[in-house]
Amino acid sequence: ASATIAGRVTGPDGHGLVQTEIRLTSNDGTINMLARSSPFGYYRFPPLPTGRTYTLTPTKKQFVFSPTSIVHDHTAEANDLDFIGSRGGPTATVKR
Repeated sequence: ASATIAGRVTGPDGHGLVQTEIRLTSNDGTINMLARSSPFGYYRFPPLPTGRTYTLTPTKKQFVFSPTSIVHDHTAEANDLDFIGSRGGPTATVKR
């Protein structure tokens, strides 16, 4: 089975961050993909095999994000993996 992983990347003001790179890797190392956020900060990966753990790591100049890991269960779509970046701060918030 497969299902999509998607969400939104915003700055601390809540506005979407365009062209943020989101790297997705499977913990077993077999999947390594890159997505870029849209003008409103949305990103989406194509359907991925379920039952695996994936780590998502966003990067954008002048912003700091915390990567997050997700266990992609069965056929559940993961469409709310949102990231909120901070400007130069030591941490960022992952909103689910």
